[in-house]
Amino acid sequence: MEKSDLLKSKTKGKFLVAVCAFIINNNGEILMTKRSGQRDHDPGAWELISGRFNQDFSNVEDEITREIKEELGENINIQLIAPISFYHFYRANDRNSELVGINYLCRYLGGKIKLSSEHTEYSWIEFNEAVKKAKHELLIKDLKHFIKIKDLYLDNDSQLTKVFKKSN
Repeated sequence: MEKSDLLKSKTKGKFLVAVCAFIINNNGEILMTKRSGQRDHDPGAWELISGRFNQDFSNVEDEITREIKEELGENINIQLIAPISFYHFYRANDRNSELVGINYLCRYLGGKIKLSSEHTEYSWIEFNEAVKKAKHELLIKDLKHFIKIKDLYLDNDSQLTKVFKKSN
């Protein structure tokens, strides 16, 4: 069987779309939240704001903003800068819960943080400390990648927000 035939014979996946918001402040810190002990996946773990997209969403940017406000409160003011990387994983190692996600850089502009019931606490943390605090291996890998490229994004954030093509 030729390689192209083999690829055609594979079962096509059904993926959920997710986002992970790398929210940074002007002090060079990233926002981490602690998952509630009642959560079904990684209870008590420190993470970044993340979540799955709703079905039939209007555009990626609106869905990222919705997820951030859902978990941090309606008064949070965030600037979306640009996607920084993508990820793929099986939630709780369940092959029926496959996600493809977007790591998106955001800047905290202000507003009172009011956590949803999904989290019990939050903290602004220096980037290298965030790597140490993270539990999930994929998040650790993505944080380390972000540390390598952050200056490129942060030094050019105003230009990125102007030229990056927004979703339809």
